[in-house]
Amino acid sequence: MTIPSPNTNTGSSKPEVSMQDFADQLGISLDELVSRASSAVSTTLTVAEHADQFLKHRKKNTRRTYATAIRRFVYGFGPVCDTNCEPCIDPRNDYQCQCDCGPCRNSRITLLDISHEPVSSKKYNRAALAAAGQIALRSASKRGIDENRRRAAKGLPAKRADGRGAQESAIAALRALFQEVPELVAGYDGKDVKKPKPLGGSRRAMRDFELLELFHFTAVGGDDPELDTLVVEYGIHTGSRRSGAYEVTIGQLRSAAQMIRLKDKNGVEVDMPVSADLIRRLLLHAIERGGPRCDPNDPQYQPDAPVFYYKARNGTYRPITSRRFDTLHRRWQDGLAWAAEEQVGYHHLRHTISHILKTHYGQQYANRYLRHAPDSVTDMYGVCTTEELARAMSELLEYEHPLVGGQDERRAQVHRNLGVE
Repeated sequence: MTIPSPNTNTGSSKPEVSMQDFADQLGISLDELVSRASSAVSTTLTVAEHADQFLKHRKKNTRRTYATAIRRFVYGFGPVCDTNCEPCIDPRNDYQCQCDCGPCRNSRITLLDISHEPVSSKKYNRAALAAAGQIALRSASKRGIDENRRRAAKGLPAKRADGRGAQESAIAALRALFQEVPELVAGYDGKDVKKPKPLGGSRRAMRDFELLELFHFTAVGGDDPELDTLVVEYGIHTGSRRSGAYEVTIGQLRSAAQMIRLKDKNGVEVDMPVSADLIRRLLLHAIERGGPRCDPNDPQYQPDAPVFYYKARNGTYRPITSRRFDTLHRRWQDGLAWAAEEQVGYHHLRHTISHILKTHYGQQYANRYLRHAPDSVTDMYGVCTTEELARAMSELLEYEHPLVGGQDERRAQVHRNLGVE
């Protein structure tokens, strides 16, 4: 392959040089020249190509949260109006505007298909970001209206359907997409388009008798009360989110230390003190349903084997997924009137225990249980340690923990074993 020499004259005869000669003239290696040329070509991505690359390198949960908003931005969506006319809240039309009344005509927003356009500031701009946020807000609120109608037909209470969460996710998704190529969009990062302010959660802590009733209801019904009860106890002890439950593995159970190494958001790993009885029953459940790979004493042991298993229709046991929690929530809300009104889910266990810790022990205990960062610099000086959390949880749930009791006995036993006076 040859290219015109940069030192050619303006005459008709143009000598040619090899790429190696050209690289030598520039004072760089041939590999570096090829790399620079490839980088220059790569900046001509289409919007669709850029979006695909962006989503490919995101984590699973982030990809799921961002995908809808980014897909609409790339391939277009709408028109979506700001009214709730019957044709405009029809899920068969994907909640796009189908009415020709004045309010609909005057409030429509449309995103055009820009999938084959090159990435540029003409496409990655404030107007597109704001429009995508509004479309997400309106579509989600219309979907909420339709869903609440179906819930009402089943005798279930309505859910909040203001669409603000969807708008916030859409703006966050496109901000992240825009920030990928600041040199192509003149440094625009979308920060001038504000996210909606949170309204505050409506979730409340369960009362003690409600928690007792919920636990009893879980243990005496359903198609697998043993599994569901164990999942609920795991949530109470650890304050785990649902993903921390269905993704927990045998290797995270630390029997000697009486801890579960919980994998939390953003890849953070935290040791949570639990009862010895809970770890024992978790291991028995896993070994019984998951087989030898779940037994730390078996040659076939696999530390990444899941802990929780459900019985499939064909009689085999399979690891639970997020759907198990949807089934559990539905059963709670169908069987307990107050649970239906409060839309009780697995997260309520976490919220309830943290409220008790905050009330009886202090905010730092609740923060440690929830794995939340301190609210202020002052709070950093009162951080709850693992030992302190173990003491509080062992008192609250009435179990013994080696970090709290038995230290003197263990020390004496070690001294006796080693012959230390």
